[in-house]
Amino acid sequence: MLPINVSFIPLTSPVITGKTAICKGSGAIVLTVPAASNTTYTWQVSANGGTTFTTIPGNTTMTYNPPTTGNYIFSVVANSGGCSSALTTHSVMVYQTPNFPLLAITNVLCNPYQVTVSVTNPQTDVVYIWSNGTIGTTAISYHDGPLQVRAELLGCSRTNQIDLPVDLNSHKWLFPNGCYDFCNRDNFNGYIIGPNEDLNEWIWTTPNGEESGSGFMSDVNVGNGEYLQFLDSGYCHETFGTAQIKVDRCDKCDINITDVMELYCDQISNKQVYYVSFAIDNAIGNTLYTTLTAPNGEGYFSPSTITLNGGTTVYTGYFIPNNGFNGGNIVVNLNSTDGKELNCLDTSSLDFMSCNVPRMAPPKNKIALAPNPASYTTTVYYELVAKGTIQLILTDAMGRELYTTMRVENKGSIELDISQWSKGYYIIKLMQNGETLFNEKLLKN
Repeated sequence: MLPINVSFIPLTSPVITGKTAICKGSGAIVLTVPAASNTTYTWQVSANGGTTFTTIPGNTTMTYNPPTTGNYIFSVVANSGGCSSALTTHSVMVYQTPNFPLLAITNVLCNPYQVTVSVTNPQTDVVYIWSNGTIGTTAISYHDGPLQVRAELLGCSRTNQIDLPVDLNSHKWLFPNGCYDFCNRDNFNGYIIGPNEDLNEWIWTTPNGEESGSGFMSDVNVGNGEYLQFLDSGYCHETFGTAQIKVDRCDKCDINITDVMELYCDQISNKQVYYVSFAIDNAIGNTLYTTLTAPNGEGYFSPSTITLNGGTTVYTGYFIPNNGFNGGNIVVNLNSTDGKELNCLDTSSLDFMSCNVPRMAPPKNKIALAPNPASYTTTVYYELVAKGTIQLILTDAMGRELYTTMRVENKGSIELDISQWSKGYYIIKLMQNGETLFNEKLLKN
């Protein structure tokens, strides 16, 4: 009988796929091998360099919850028809996840605003990265809002966030410091709004006494007299005032908003605004100085005061909403004077779309001034298309330079202290790369 040559074909060693590193507590280790017919798989694991392997359940998929951190070596053998493949191994490193970072406010400066926040349970070798770019266990913020920290260790991380106290002075421009004359026709219903912030305490001081509370500040109806606003954030407090209100009857001119060319939602330095462009018809012919207001408190126009010659004048500017206004019909008061004896009030209305409706528009420079008129401070908000250093210049009506400042950012805001200047008109100019982008008349009350 002739001998028979027999060849034994070994089983192919399985290829393991899965992560090579995970963070402790982020879930189980899951490894897989390709399925083959009539084949089973035997899995084993050894932890942290140990020589003893423990068998763990699994076939084409193995799931293992590591009890500690360290290096885990997994092995698998394919079995079929009494034969076994060569051993295949796969290493998974389990890293320690840092503790959840606990945050506390450790210092507050009110004016200028500055808040220090610290991690109260710091760990050695853990890196703390803050949302304002700071690295370390302590961060300083110069503006209010949320501040987040991420604790990182060997690729594993946990995050926490804290809401900073309200910067009260950032809301100063909302309060109308100065003297104001209003036309009271048949039913005057003016009021002053407060900041849309959760306050520890607020107080309105009015000719009829005080109104106080906590949380979100209520509006206060106004008449003849003096008004002050007190705000307390729990860390800082500030009194804004005074607003001297005078309400008189006045005549009606013949001034109307006749044609709306553009009106859409926009943003300047992450602040929601509406871009507006419409025609105003001055039928009486006299040159008038007209102030646009939303008497029901939906927001402010910037610029708020314009010169109307006889006939039609095109107004182009921004409407800065208050109290979450997001579209709808608003009444617009046009308070006008000829600078002599004529004082008059006319009303029109505008329909604003919701800012939830997206609008594609080509990029353009966005610049607004509010409040205007102002008594103590006013702010220029800007968001420019081009890069390059900008210069802001404040001059008097004769063109004499009173103040100038430079900025390198093409997006932001500049607050101006005008309390030292006399009442009257001033010019605010914003320039970039030698080009004048904004030239606005500011009325100091």
